[in-house]
Amino acid sequence: MRLDEYRPVFNTSLRFRHPVEIDEPRVLVFFDAVTKQASGFSEYRKAKGDFHLVEREEGDIRRQMMVNSDGVVIAVAPLLSLSSARETGCLLYPLVSQHLEPSPLLMQHLDVSLRFGFPYKGSHDALVLTELFGGSAYAETARLAGGSVRGFEPHLSLALTADHSMVALIEIKTQTTDREMQSGVFDGDEIRVECGVGKVKNLGQQSLLETFCAVFDQAADFVDRCLVEPLLEKLRAASTQRGA
Repeated sequence: MRLDEYRPVFNTSLRFRHPVEIDEPRVLVFFDAVTKQASGFSEYRKAKGDFHLVEREEGDIRRQMMVNSDGVVIAVAPLLSLSSARETGCLLYPLVSQHLEPSPLLMQHLDVSLRFGFPYKGSHDALVLTELFGGSAYAETARLAGGSVRGFEPHLSLALTADHSMVALIEIKTQTTDREMQSGVFDGDEIRVECGVGKVKNLGQQSLLETFCAVFDQAADFVDRCLVEPLLEKLRAASTQRGA
């Protein structure tokens, strides 16, 4: 897959409809089961009701789990491969079912997202507007107005199934600051592109493992077909051409 050429951050989460009571002893039993399946997870911490289990590699966080009253989040950064992300989810979601026992009545959505960053020493807002939306009414309005582009962060939500049970979300986050705009000196922070696919209806009809696999496969295919070629490649090419 073209997606394997990039090094995205992988994130998957199970969110509850209402906050549920999650106490530390229960979470510790769950985390103990995780460490037996994946020994790299060895760092535990608690902060304001959030319980974290972390795996580090050369001092940097490689994989992380967070559990709180709102749900469970699993992240891998940087992503070594799509298969490593899928394996992590397949390893951990059965343990979520076994030890946290989320009721289907409480589950609001299960999603998978992939986040990419592009360092660029220039106006992030202008690059996104001109290179990704250059033929749009947005770009034409900016051209006619004749001012500097101060903010452009497109956000797209799509229903992928007729019953809206599967949805996709694409977001582009820019970080051009007022200081950069005024000075013309840009620090080269990352333009952040994130795409996620989530199941938001009929949760509980399958196991969490089966649901995760279905959502993950849909997300990987969607990003590879619909995001890498028309958006990520164009953004990368534009950044290269401008020497940033």
